[in-house]
Amino acid sequence: MYSMLYDYCREAAEAETRTITVFEKNEFNLPPGHYSFIEMFCNDPGCDCRRCFFMVRADWSSEPLAYIGYGWESLDFYTKWMGDDELSDSLSGAGLEPMQRQTEHAPKILRLFKSVLLPDRNYVERVKRHYALMRSVSDGPKRQSGTTKDRKKREKEKRQTFRVTTTDSSGQKIVKPFDKSTYRHPTGKMSAAFIDFIQPFINLASDPPPPKPLVESILSAAWTVWNAVVYDTTEGVTTRCDMLLAEAAEDKQTLLMIEFMIQNKLSSFGDDQRLLGDYEYIQEPDGYRLRVEAEHPPALGPLPEN
Repeated sequence: MYSMLYDYCREAAEAETRTITVFEKNEFNLPPGHYSFIEMFCNDPGCDCRRCFFMVRADWSSEPLAYIGYGWESLDFYTKWMGDDELSDSLSGAGLEPMQRQTEHAPKILRLFKSVLLPDRNYVERVKRHYALMRSVSDGPKRQSGTTKDRKKREKEKRQTFRVTTTDSSGQKIVKPFDKSTYRHPTGKMSAAFIDFIQPFINLASDPPPPKPLVESILSAAWTVWNAVVYDTTEGVTTRCDMLLAEAAEDKQTLLMIEFMIQNKLSSFGDDQRLLGDYEYIQEPDGYRLRVEAEHPPALGPLPEN
């Protein structure tokens, strides 16, 4: 689970969080303003991921603009640490986090990060120092031996046991392995599937229409959960779903909603492995009109032809 450095080491976070001032007509085509790269680190005891998770905010926006993951070790390190070549590729270096809601400015902010911050070795060393500081607080005075080995074992077991839950014709839940070789994407509209998915939580066509902040909140949570389940299912892991549940653990209401969304995706939409791309919703007199793009999960590779 990732937590802000501020929550564990407040003095260091207040004194050393990096903010970049971007002026008008800049080379990154970003709106002018102050962009703060807020550091987050894993607080799981015994973890040795050597990564930082940046939440980027600007003074002109009330919402985060980008989420960047950065691993400073080599690809070989993460391959040995994870015991998985495919997953390690996404851990080394800097990139936009696929399971977080990104804005249209996110790719430009990533370019800003790579162009300005990564070449600054003093800054990179500062991030590493913050990571060590966070680890010292998270692990406590006694770090248990063998925790990395145990974690690798648990990850391997997850990859072996993860299954897709679906519903048979009689309405009974059944569990079956996900077979990439025979899977084909559904032919229905992505927007229709997403509307059906959020139906238990909100009715976009209700009269009067639901409040816009509520719609934004539900769509954002549902988008994140749907994609987390798709990524985990197609990769044969439970990593992202576990992370969502862990992050919501302290808020019982949020935890119940996330749990239900995960089960709803698995049981009612388990045969739809399309990723949700950008979405747009427009408030109209009789409700909302939702447009959703569909994306292809990288782990599936080429699909069999119909």
